[in-house]
Amino acid sequence: MASIGCALILTMGIGVNAVLNVMIPLLIEGMNTTLTGVAVGPMLGTISAFLFSLIGTKLLAKLTPKYGLLVGTFCAVLTLVFTAMATNVFVFYVGCVINGAVLAIGAHAAVAGVIAAWYREKTAAVVGLVVGVSSLLIAALVFASGQMLAVMTYRAVIYILAATSLIVGVLANILLVGKVPSMAAAAASAPASQADTTEAAESAEAPAAPAPVQPEIPGLTLKQALGTASFYIFFVAMFLAAFPMNGFSTFATTFFVMNGLDTTAAATYLSVYAAITAIVTMGAGYVVTKLGSRVLAPIVFVGFAGGVACLVYWAVNGQTLLIWLGLILASTIAPVIVLPSLMIPEFFGMKDYTSINAAGMAAFFIGAAIMMVTIAAIAETAGISTAFIILAVLGIVALALFFLVLATSPMKRFLKQVAVQEA
Repeated sequence: MASIGCALILTMGIGVNAVLNVMIPLLIEGMNTTLTGVAVGPMLGTISAFLFSLIGTKLLAKLTPKYGLLVGTFCAVLTLVFTAMATNVFVFYVGCVINGAVLAIGAHAAVAGVIAAWYREKTAAVVGLVVGVSSLLIAALVFASGQMLAVMTYRAVIYILAATSLIVGVLANILLVGKVPSMAAAAASAPASQADTTEAAESAEAPAAPAPVQPEIPGLTLKQALGTASFYIFFVAMFLAAFPMNGFSTFATTFFVMNGLDTTAAATYLSVYAAITAIVTMGAGYVVTKLGSRVLAPIVFVGFAGGVACLVYWAVNGQTLLIWLGLILASTIAPVIVLPSLMIPEFFGMKDYTSINAAGMAAFFIGAAIMMVTIAAIAETAGISTAFIILAVLGIVALALFFLVLATSPMKRFLKQVAVQEA
């Protein structure tokens, strides 16, 4: 139930961005601005998300991930309301800044925290599944919004989405996510079955049992992680990984339109791309659980580079088959948004999972913010195809850094120390 609730909350929170991206031409007209004027909004939103992510390393620990998701729901609603009200870009910018709290506090890091409390060692697989299901629902939400735009104004559509987000988000939090056990309680009360976590915690009337809980959660605290070179390499890797993922989703429509497709055809291709990314994300958790980060990371970044190569070649030769092949391969970049959730157990362990996750997302969001400006400038001066090639190259550099994190992972030393102590 908690997993289903997380998927619904993610859909209505993160889905805000996908829906508003589809409406960009209408927002330009409604606010009497330019494409650059609208593009500043997402840039401010990602900077806001970076700042909120830094706060989130401590705030999520105090709020708990469950209430982080609730905060995210309210902020997503405010983002939609401000956008619907906006007759100038400044009101829109306020909504984008508020949206930063959704991304940083009320989205993936909080979802991972909720799921980790229930699933522990299975967290990565379940997070991938939840985010994948959410991506499918977001694709459906974008399609439904597009259909509504045919019969009503974009402002009316946004208000309807705001009301829906509020109702779905609050009810999912109360009825599905419900009461979430702490990580310590989960470790103490679930030696065999995660389904028994809360039942075991509630039935343990003797207060003497919790004493040995902490050692059962393997890993480093955020403070310990900050003392390792691996953490900073991981931070830079997430910073660079934001470029290919966000750059592709932000500028894909521009790429297609500048290479001869109309907006409707581009939107159709990208809706299919969204559905493919959902399936890829669902499988990412399984891959990292069974085969590890060493296998997942090359799939994510090498696959994306191959997809960009196909699309750039299509722009030159015009073979439609290359579009489909390019979109399929490029969709492997989708798990980047949950790479901290998937890889942190292998890199740093589960002891301070939520806080380290939030720090990883902070790197991702500052990378996304800088990407908005740099890739747009490159596209204007050197062409959109060149900009896409640079996105692919940055992805390969990020891949090399993730391998470096694996090679220097402090978890290897930590587990050796634990083994020595136990011996």
